[in-house]
Amino acid sequence: MRATELLSRPVVDEHGRPLGRVHDLRIARRPEQHGPARGWAVAGLAVGGGRLVHAWGFAERRAAGPWLLRKITARAGRVARYVPAERVLAWGPEVVRVRTGGAELPPLLEVVRP
Repeated sequence: MRATELLSRPVVDEHGRPLGRVHDLRIARRPEQHGPARGWAVAGLAVGGGRLVHAWGFAERRAAGPWLLRKITARAGRVARYVPAERVLAWGPEVVRVRTGGAELPPLLEVVRP
């Protein structure tokens, strides 16, 4: 699966309740291994909050921006969640299914280093 296939894909919990869409990926280098498993892997997903909030960097505190943009994007940044790859049950062709409810997922701002 390619990273571009995950972007904008809907995310639901194990009961089918929507949690948002994938707006960004967190990638980590795998430990040195031999064979096809070496290289990079998805460590987690940034879900919810809106596409522009992530694209502009407000959800991850990469952008300070003008105060008006900070005000407009503040709520969206607060609802953005981080889904660790270990909680993903299925990377399906239509939807990503995760093992948890949205309230149990950490806010993206708590996970991302500013």
